[in-house]
Amino acid sequence: MIKKSDIHFYTRKNGLFDYQIAARLGMDPKNYARFIGKKNFSVNDLQKLADAIGVDLVVEFRPKQNGGDLPPVSPEK
Repeated sequence: MIKKSDIHFYTRKNGLFDYQIAARLGMDPKNYARFIGKKNFSVNDLQKLADAIGVDLVVEFRPKQNGGDLPPVSPEK
């Protein structure tokens, strides 16, 4: 899950301010503040944000902690 604190950490680490990220995303600062306040981001939004901040976006699947057993598949009706 992406946290607002993670976004701010990498923004500051790369010497950027929110208004600069907003400009890179083609937003005004108020819209950017609303944007990063969202609870859910699409992968596309995350990629745009990562590019604007200057970080890599890594999405991966990992085995479940319970051994990765898959639930049974019910037949289609």
